[in-house]
Amino acid sequence: AVVSTQSSGSSGINAEYGVPRSAFIRARTGRWETYVPKHIGEVRCVRFSTPSKDSLLLDYVTVNPEYAGQSYFYNTKGTVLNGDPRYYGGVTSLQMCKQGNEHYYITARTSTESRSQTDKIHLRMKLIGERGSTITGILDNEGRNDFRRGEDDTFVVPGMKFVGKIRCIELYAEGSDKWKFDYVEVHCDDYRAAYTIHNNRNMWYQRRVR
Repeated sequence: AVVSTQSSGSSGINAEYGVPRSAFIRARTGRWETYVPKHIGEVRCVRFSTPSKDSLLLDYVTVNPEYAGQSYFYNTKGTVLNGDPRYYGGVTSLQMCKQGNEHYYITARTSTESRSQTDKIHLRMKLIGERGSTITGILDNEGRNDFRRGEDDTFVVPGMKFVGKIRCIELYAEGSDKWKFDYVEVHCDDYRAAYTIHNNRNMWYQRRVR
């Protein structure tokens, strides 16, 4: 796909720049460098656009300018980027904005029940607390087969909004498989007390069919 990107910050917006095709490889983290002559301050949002009919699903983007620390941006709704959404779905321009600076640690234990394992669930999580909500990207440890039967998986998710004491979580399954867990536990650096939910209703999670 032919893709361009543009960043906006606390001090302005930079010009659009092309992204090399090599940055977009399925299930891989792509990296590229762009020289931007204009200082835009703290990067708050990044926008990707394309005229191509090839569909592209971005999970997250990190920006690491020379003058500041790394920022994280998540595709919180799993929106597909495509130059002709009338026929292929998605949007021609996708904006992802910074949520915060908090690191969340998410541990999930997959059930020991037969066929409860999966590596195609494409699971996202919404954390709802006393100070608002924040949404992860797809929970995935690159190079690892996550969600294996009877095993624990821990995901470190930086760049999230601090929501204070967590009151509930919502799970979104977007992949082609189903998954069953025993429990999910969440905590962050600024609030060490973990929030835990147990699968007391013995539910399977899978993508909702519309």
